[in-house]
Amino acid sequence: AETRKVPYAMSVKMEELQAQLPASSRCPPGAFAVNTSTSPHHLVCVRTQPNFVDDAVKSVGYNTDCQPLPSLASGPGVFVDIGANIGSCTLLMAAHGHRTYAFEP
Repeated sequence: AETRKVPYAMSVKMEELQAQLPASSRCPPGAFAVNTSTSPHHLVCVRTQPNFVDDAVKSVGYNTDCQPLPSLASGPGVFVDIGANIGSCTLLMAAHGHRTYAFEP
C-alpha cells in the first residue's frame, strides 16, 4: 500500500482558531492555534519559527513521527508522553481512546 502525504488544509483562519481558545489557553506570542487532523479535532499552539514538529502539524495536521504509535498499543490504555513538546503525540493517542499524560520539562 502506498502512503501519500497530502498537505493539510486549514479550513478556519488562524485568528478564528485563536479566538476559540479560552483566554487562559491562548497561544503565547510567536505562536498560533491550528486544528489537528485527528478525530476528534483538537486545537494546538504551534510556533511560527520553523521546526520539525510544528511544521508537520501545520502541513498535515499531526506529527508524522507519532503515526505508528496507535498500532503499537494492543487497545485503549494509558499513554505517558515524556518530553511531549507541543503534545502532538499525546493528542493522537487521546483520539484513539487512550488516557494520556503529557510532560514537557
